[in-house]
Amino acid sequence: MNNALLAIKNSFDFFIRNHFRFSRAVTWPHQIPERDRKIQIEFQEFLELFPWEDILKNFTKSPLVVTDIGARNFVFGPVLDRLLEKMGREAVIHGIEIDSHRMLWGFHSRKDYGDYYASKMRLGFFHALDFLKWNRPTDIALLLNPFVSADPLLSWGLPLSTLKPQEIFHHAMKTLKDQKGIMILSCPSPEELEISKELAKKAGFVAGLQVKWSPKENSVQQKPRYGIVYYSELCS
Repeated sequence: MNNALLAIKNSFDFFIRNHFRFSRAVTWPHQIPERDRKIQIEFQEFLELFPWEDILKNFTKSPLVVTDIGARNFVFGPVLDRLLEKMGREAVIHGIEIDSHRMLWGFHSRKDYGDYYASKMRLGFFHALDFLKWNRPTDIALLLNPFVSADPLLSWGLPLSTLKPQEIFHHAMKTLKDQKGIMILSCPSPEELEISKELAKKAGFVAGLQVKWSPKENSVQQKPRYGIVYYSELCS
């Protein structure tokens, strides 16, 4: 299917699932797919590549406010919560996902899983929301594999109307700026990384450490995860 037809199909599907929603709560651990558990381990390995003691040393407020932008099913939220808890930090973590009503494994929606993972965190909340409508101040933002070009976005089933990468980077800066906050960015390819670097620069972010997580033979994510810690301009 070419991109023009896929864009039309995605727009129709996106409209249907947002207007005719189906929800079935996730209530037991056995309802979580094994794939999610493996993904959490891989994400923990990625996070541990960053120097968190240095990253957090300028944050004196408690609790920290964290946003997972484009959280999908919020599978990464508990991993970050455990890391911050291990470091003695209280945190309120918000998962924000524009396509929350997409159906996943076991006839549960992303929101069903998002609510479940939020319930396993100290202070976790899942929001079925376009991040561009989120206006709460944030200390730490996760922007994990953002859509910065049309092909990946279309392959994930989203309409082209949701492709607003520069707006997302600018809005992330807006929520972080007054908090002297940080953003953890990841990209699945060098090409997307370069696009994201330019978007971050235009939004006023200052780049810090860059890391690379490499997959193993049995990893769920088979592409490397390229990561950068970014600081709002007030932290430069």
